[in-house]
Amino acid sequence: MKKTLLTFTLLGSLSAFTQNFTLVPNSGIIPVQYSTCKFADVDGDGDLDLFAMGGSPNAASSRLYKNDGTGNFTLFDGETFIKRREGGAAFGDVNGDGFPDLIVGGSSGAPETKLYLNDGTGNYSLSPNSNFLGTMNGDLNMADFDNDGDMDILVTGMYSSNNFAMALYVNDGTGVFTRNLQSGLESYGMYLASVVVADLNGDGRKDIVTSSKTSLTATGVNVRIFLNQGGGVFTHHPMPNITAILGKVAVADVDNDGDQDLLVAGSIQTSGGNPAIGFRMELYYNDGNANFTMATGMPFIGIGDYLAIAFADVNNDGFQDILSMGRKYSETIQGNNIQEANLYLNDGTGGFIRIPDMPFTSHSTGNIVFADVDNDGDQDVLITGIGTGTTAVAKLYRNNQVLGVEEHDKKALSVYPNPVTNMLYMTVPNQTINTIEMYTLSGVLIGTEKTNTTMATLDCSRLSSGVYLVSVTTAEGNKSWSKIVKQ
Repeated sequence: MKKTLLTFTLLGSLSAFTQNFTLVPNSGIIPVQYSTCKFADVDGDGDLDLFAMGGSPNAASSRLYKNDGTGNFTLFDGETFIKRREGGAAFGDVNGDGFPDLIVGGSSGAPETKLYLNDGTGNYSLSPNSNFLGTMNGDLNMADFDNDGDMDILVTGMYSSNNFAMALYVNDGTGVFTRNLQSGLESYGMYLASVVVADLNGDGRKDIVTSSKTSLTATGVNVRIFLNQGGGVFTHHPMPNITAILGKVAVADVDNDGDQDLLVAGSIQTSGGNPAIGFRMELYYNDGNANFTMATGMPFIGIGDYLAIAFADVNNDGFQDILSMGRKYSETIQGNNIQEANLYLNDGTGGFIRIPDMPFTSHSTGNIVFADVDNDGDQDVLITGIGTGTTAVAKLYRNNQVLGVEEHDKKALSVYPNPVTNMLYMTVPNQTINTIEMYTLSGVLIGTEKTNTTMATLDCSRLSSGVYLVSVTTAEGNKSWSKIVKQ
């Protein structure tokens, strides 16, 4: 029996999804550009606090904020940390006491990198073992690179005029670090670096992905992968061959096959005309062995220059979505500075749908950082960077997700085809479907059908293109749901 939604007024677009994110008018976070922002529970009270550094708007700033548990932030420390911009920061427990310590680096004059120890209440003091190479326009990462149970530190960036570093410092377990000159990374110094750490080939060791320039005048450099051979020794992996400048890299398992896929955004070298012609964003699927194949047919809008990208499951469906911001290409404006932010929802297979009419604004020289700041079970987002002119911004958007995966048994419902153009078929194994409900991603009910069949059919031809949630209730009283993509 054919079932339809014709008796209901359907939304003309997915604009209701914007209700999921609302700008917090007075977040308490001081605006920063050329910034790095990191969340961690520094005082052990169960919520995520914030460290933010950068230009405010131009003078270097390094500030720690404490969260009251509902996403309201209060300045807690403005004196302990070196004040830096154009650098990096990373949390990690370096001395095994269970508290997140913090390394900070960047430039405000001479480049500097310092390690700070947490006393467990969020009070930090300079570590006596803080002899790290000072860098700027680089990144800082903490991970157990040699699999000995403690946090090591990777330092990248420019440390003096036209001299660049990629230095691994190994931890003895007490927070004392020694630079490993035999790591295999020393010859790959970089500038304007984006670095992510993840196990790319499933061997249980932390690998490294980078995008950067190799000199002040370099016009391009390959995105590089370094595979961990054990003991903190790395080899350069020739896959994939991606040329980018001023780029960013991020990793996540977008197709839920158990390995880390790679997202790259930035600009390639072009000759003449508008340099933004080379702006792009590309997704590469991992075969599980760190061999990457570029995905085709993605709806991504190319971005370049001082951009930002981030993965997060913004709608609690179990799949990693993407938020990006940066300067985009224009066919008509030479040397344009058109900024655009875009949210892309994962369709569950590693494909993506671009969601229009989102409230986010795009800013260069900034960050996109996701975190559940109000402890409501969904991912909120902080965006920093340059606003109008040289004005810095810090915009916290609260996620008001309504329908979460914890409310339903997603695996029980089978839908076909998905994506759907016209007719959608639904079954629940060995059960009779009684009620069908369709929602926007913000949890707004847009249609209900009553039926009494083991296979229900919905006419989706009148739906606008986008992503929806379909919920079914069976005669046995069970409720399950699935996300569908309307083409």
